[in-house]
Amino acid sequence: MTHHSPRIRADLSISRQETADGPCYIVKIPETGRFFRFGEVEYFIIERLNGENSAAEICASVEENYHSALSVDALQAFVASLEQRGLLNQTSESPRPTLLKQRQFKGSYLYLRYSLFDPDPLLAYLNHRLSFLFSRTFLCLSLALILGAFVLLISNDAEIQRDLVNHLAIENLLAVGGVLLVTVILHEFAHGLTCKHFGGQVHEIGFLLIFFMPAFFCNISDAWLFPQKSRRLWVAFAGAYCELLIWALAVVAWRIFAPETTIHYLALIMIGSSGVRILLNFNPLIKLDGYYMLSDYLDVPNLRAKALDYVRIRFKALFGLARPTAIDISRREKIIFVTYGLFAGLFSVFILGYLAALLAQFLVLHLQGTGFAIFVGIIMIAFHKKLQSLSLRLRKHLSGGAMSGKPWRNYALPILLIVLLSVVEIELTVSGEFEIYPAHNADIRAEVEAIIDDVYVHEGDRVRKGDRLVHLSDREYRMRLHKIEAEIREYQAKLKILTAGATKEEIDSARSKVDTAKTRYKHALKADQEAEQIHLRHLSKVKGAIDKVREQLNFAVKKLQRIEALSDKRVIPQVTLEQVQEEVSVKRNELREAEAELSMVQAYRHADVVKELAVSRDEVEQAEADLRQLLAGHREEEIESLEAVINALQVQQRYLQDNLQRVKVTSPIEGVVTTPKINEKKGQLVKKGDLIMEVYRLDTAKVEMLIPEKDIGDIGVGQPVTLKARAYPDRQFNGKVAAIAPTAMDDDSGLTRKVVRVTTEIDNAALLLKPEMTGFAKIDCGKRTLFELLTRRMLRYLRVEFWAWW
Repeated sequence: MTHHSPRIRADLSISRQETADGPCYIVKIPETGRFFRFGEVEYFIIERLNGENSAAEICASVEENYHSALSVDALQAFVASLEQRGLLNQTSESPRPTLLKQRQFKGSYLYLRYSLFDPDPLLAYLNHRLSFLFSRTFLCLSLALILGAFVLLISNDAEIQRDLVNHLAIENLLAVGGVLLVTVILHEFAHGLTCKHFGGQVHEIGFLLIFFMPAFFCNISDAWLFPQKSRRLWVAFAGAYCELLIWALAVVAWRIFAPETTIHYLALIMIGSSGVRILLNFNPLIKLDGYYMLSDYLDVPNLRAKALDYVRIRFKALFGLARPTAIDISRREKIIFVTYGLFAGLFSVFILGYLAALLAQFLVLHLQGTGFAIFVGIIMIAFHKKLQSLSLRLRKHLSGGAMSGKPWRNYALPILLIVLLSVVEIELTVSGEFEIYPAHNADIRAEVEAIIDDVYVHEGDRVRKGDRLVHLSDREYRMRLHKIEAEIREYQAKLKILTAGATKEEIDSARSKVDTAKTRYKHALKADQEAEQIHLRHLSKVKGAIDKVREQLNFAVKKLQRIEALSDKRVIPQVTLEQVQEEVSVKRNELREAEAELSMVQAYRHADVVKELAVSRDEVEQAEADLRQLLAGHREEEIESLEAVINALQVQQRYLQDNLQRVKVTSPIEGVVTTPKINEKKGQLVKKGDLIMEVYRLDTAKVEMLIPEKDIGDIGVGQPVTLKARAYPDRQFNGKVAAIAPTAMDDDSGLTRKVVRVTTEIDNAALLLKPEMTGFAKIDCGKRTLFELLTRRMLRYLRVEFWAWW
């Protein structure tokens, strides 16, 4: 111990907390913001460091109260650690570090932080103004809002997904970044405001880089001083709850405002971005809200660092890289450290490996061999300390300087591992997603245009080959068939007549018709001659009447000329002149009428008699032609023409008979009807080729798997296949590889790779596997040693991609 008794600082903030391992004490140094955790015995010693108690007195007090011996050397070592941490009064006048000196870049390249400003005064003001946010009423209302938003999200899930796909494009990154920035700031201020409300101080807010991803932070370490665990958890949960509330408001705004408004668009961005951030924040494997909540809940500060250190030490001891050391922790802490350390370590390795793979892929794709060399250089620079430490350990290990007591133990595990890798064989399996198709399916289509008259099956019915499924209306086809059959009979009768030839009675009848036609023609000719004589007499009479009227007119004109000459001399009275003029006019009219009658007589040529004469002449000619035809017989061309007409009608007859058979729709295979609501099609008009229903053969399921082209070389026909459908996770279905596609194709899942279709058939007598079901399939490709399994992908990469770089 020092020459003067040490004294604990009086300005320290101390909080007593109850944990699963008993009470503990949290001590905070105000000027640096550093926290230390002490057990009950350690704090008992700290309380007695008042500058008056000697080392012997303190050791005696510990032994008296806790029945445990404490040596002076152990006490001095403990006091020295307190002094090194800055918990004791300083003897020199050297200035203590302040928070201002802490505002700089800190951490590693995987966890880098930078402090921006001291938000404590602002948070004190906000706490006074916004105290209602911590009331029970606000909590209940906000919870109701969040639950209502979840209901809205679930009921409008498809619409929100469609909006996100349509609106969140690359050109909108600026708006997305702005919304994210506002959300993150509110998130961090929620942490700080909650800590301030419960009495803590918040002196740091800033910027983070976690695994090269940007983030913000608010230093709420004062929450560790809260005795109540619930308050510490609320401080850690406040940011996520604030973001949940913002997300809920965004869902409501998205639903209320029209799609073309800015508020609707910003709310959509908030829904997408906050949803992802909330899930990320609750991940306890990253030092975000979920991690701090887990750490506070388990009462294990610095959980990540402690768990990773513990797992690292145990791992080294297991493989003989370090001597086993006893670690004084409880069984509960061991379970926590092992569980969390393994998960956190694997997650870190996965994230770093994924980022490294992306970087390597980018460099190799653009620079090939040079890019690979650059990538190796970057990895060596990033992990140079780890590589140096590993190199040093290997040199010590090989030289025997570190563990030379029992060298055989140093090599037993590696030798055993090499033997196991070379000897032990396990099954090589290649897996891929699959989709189920029926082994054979039949599309039942209409072969004729008709109305569906009746449906005999329902969805899910089993049918045999030849079973009737649907009956189409055949009324129109029957009517057309009856008409065609009547025409066939008519033309067949005519053909029979032609081939039989004319009978004696038909010839006598034809001759009789010729005689009758000639007799009728003679009568018509005689009537025409008589009519011609009557016409001539009439014409002569009309001409004589015209001559008589013309003479009377000439006489009257001469008389009028004499009267007019005497009238000029006033010898004849005027009345006589007028009478003569009237007589001339009457005669002229009579002459015109006689000439008109002459024209009519000349034009009239006894039309009826002439027509009758022409008709009788035609009848004679037709009767004579019919007689000649009967006497000559029928031509072969006429018979052939009639036979061709009959053949055409018979083709139509067969076509209609075939259609009548096709209206009875039957199943071509044995299977199950898969068309829903098939009975609703009754009464519908279907055209030729229209789909009526589908019948699938489901007793055997055809399974198609998409296997990456890199693995197809290990697969062959006949290899066993094991499937697990997503609908039946507890059941396995077995089959064998039936076929491998001859060509590769692009992967429809969006991955830039080629896949090959591999087909198998699975017995499906229970009809459990439905068409278009999906799941995963594993193909057993034979046994391989562990070494082959572990190195097959690397060797393939070296033999193909690496070979192509140079």
